[in-house]
Amino acid sequence: MKVALLADRLWLHHESSLFRHLVVALADEGVRAVPVVPAGMLREQLMLVADRVDYGTSGYPLLRDLRVRRLAKPLRERGLDLIHVLDGSLARVGKSLAASVGVPVMLSCWNMDEVELMARLAIADSGVTLVVPTSGMMSQLRRIGGADVQVEQVPPGVIGSRQVPEPLRDPGASVCCLVIADGRGNGGLGTLLAGAARLKNEMPQLQMFLYPVEESTHKMWQTAAKADALGMVNLVGPEDMARNLLVQADAVICPGATGCVRTLILSAMAAGRPVFATPDAALDYVIDGQTAQLVQRTGAGDWAELLRSLVVRPDTKRELGARAREYVREHHGVTGYLNRLMEVYRRVSGEPLKFEG
Repeated sequence: MKVALLADRLWLHHESSLFRHLVVALADEGVRAVPVVPAGMLREQLMLVADRVDYGTSGYPLLRDLRVRRLAKPLRERGLDLIHVLDGSLARVGKSLAASVGVPVMLSCWNMDEVELMARLAIADSGVTLVVPTSGMMSQLRRIGGADVQVEQVPPGVIGSRQVPEPLRDPGASVCCLVIADGRGNGGLGTLLAGAARLKNEMPQLQMFLYPVEESTHKMWQTAAKADALGMVNLVGPEDMARNLLVQADAVICPGATGCVRTLILSAMAAGRPVFATPDAALDYVIDGQTAQLVQRTGAGDWAELLRSLVVRPDTKRELGARAREYVREHHGVTGYLNRLMEVYRRVSGEPLKFEG
């Protein structure tokens, strides 16, 4: 089987590790992956993958889509069995590209904002298969598209971090929190940072690392300035080296629902980090009392009390992180992700399942 994996720049920035592991793991299963990515991206990570196809990206989606459509001929020549559009922003053009190549298409959806478009594309063409990472997105697609829409749930997988130090080892000296927000400076982030600012004198060891699930960061910086919290915040990006450090934060905080699935939270859970989050229908792995502590009261004072508890009750927070690590190990391993994805590939492409013996 030969599968083209199509993704754009922003998704790859956040999920380059998942993409790289997928390409390598598929090869181990005898599936030839053809990465279709923006020119210049993942050169070092995919240097051993000879059969890749680049396209010129652009800040203008229409121009980018035009360049992607021009890939029909080189992809047709590669004898593909399937095109998997990993990036929801390319769903429409990816569907068109697959039709031009003459192969089935799978469209992955990682964001609640993409659900309605995905449902429309699947309703218009019964040959489209949608892939979602969580039960919340599955339910939303079913509500919009009905039972006739072909939807498969494939929970994402991550590799557990080895030999990472336990969180909150010395909270009296240092407390580092990874804050995952939408990048638009929503009210949840503002109240969290206002709560943190109240602890400047009480907890001078507190540092907040702000990670946007989108590309923009300037509004996050403005939000921090308005909360008078600039002295305790740092803006961080999705680069691999930064990600390896971020999953070693003492705690992960999601102050507002983003509706977006990024595997960074799962990677932090796999490293035993305690998670504190407001309810988010898109994230079925954020389970109150099992993998995370759901925060219902989100005033500045409530956030200040939660941050203070990291110093006062670190043992209970470490226990929460340990439960999250076990959950990810059981439900979100890379092997399980690959096996489930292979099932869908074989069904969609028409390749028969292989049975041992």
